[in-house]
Order: sequence, then structure tokens, then C-alpha cells
Amino acid sequence: MEEFKEQLNYENENKEKQKKERILIVEDDFPNMIGALQAFQGDKNIEDCIAVKSYEEAVSKIDEFKPSAALLDVNIIGGSGKEVAKILKEKGIPYVFVTASGNNQIEIQSDEETLMKLEKNMGKDVETWQAAYELLKKRRESKE
Repeated sequence: MEEFKEQLNYENENKEKQKKERILIVEDDFPNMIGALQAFQGDKNIEDCIAVKSYEEAVSKIDEFKPSAALLDVNIIGGSGKEVAKILKEKGIPYVFVTASGNNQIEIQSDEETLMKLEKNMGKDVETWQAAYELLKKRRESKE
């Protein structure tokens, strides 16, 4: 019986390890990048989280870091978050865009639609990034 319990605990620990996320954040504004990293600091469901500021860095990190999900700004140094999204889509990595809109708001978008709008005075702070990640998880679960 004791061996069975140990085996069950081992299997549960492995499942927990497998579920942990590796988040890639692509954001060229330094204060927003810091807010994004702070949003996931200490989250027990996140194995690792990195932020990059340019198209070139994003492309290299996709293969090197192997993210399980990505949060993208649309306008980034050296290219577009939409170009990064094409690569992520080809590799089956889910993503959402987190970008400022012209109406004094922050928008969280998929390829097809705006998923959420937040007041710009909130900025791309911790709560914005956490909301984007939660929407990403819900979209991924609904497709499974």
C-alpha cells in the first residue's frame, strides 16, 4: 500500500511539473516589460517567464526558450508582434496581443477580435498582464 501511495505522489508531482507554463513576453516599452514580469513573479503555475523587446529577440527565443504561451505587443522594435504571432501559430503556441488603442485604452486581442478593453490610466501594469494571461488560458482550454 505504501508503494502505491509513493507511486501516486510521484505521478502527481510529474503532472504538476508538466502543467507549468513558460511565458514569452514581447514588449518594447521598459516600464511595461517590468510590469509584465512582475505579474508572473511567484506564480506557482509559471515555470519561467522572460521578456524581450524586439522582433529579432522574439524569434530567437521561440526556439531557444520553447514557450508554452506568449503575450505580445503589436508594435515592437524591428518588426511587428503580428509577425511573431505567425511564427507562434505555426508552432502551435497560443498567444494574445496586449496593446494600446487610440481610444485611451489598452486592448487585449486575439487574431480575430478584441477580447477585453481596459482604461489606459491603468497602464500595462501587473493586472493588465494577468488579465491577458487568464484570457489566453481560457481560449486555449476552450479549443482543447
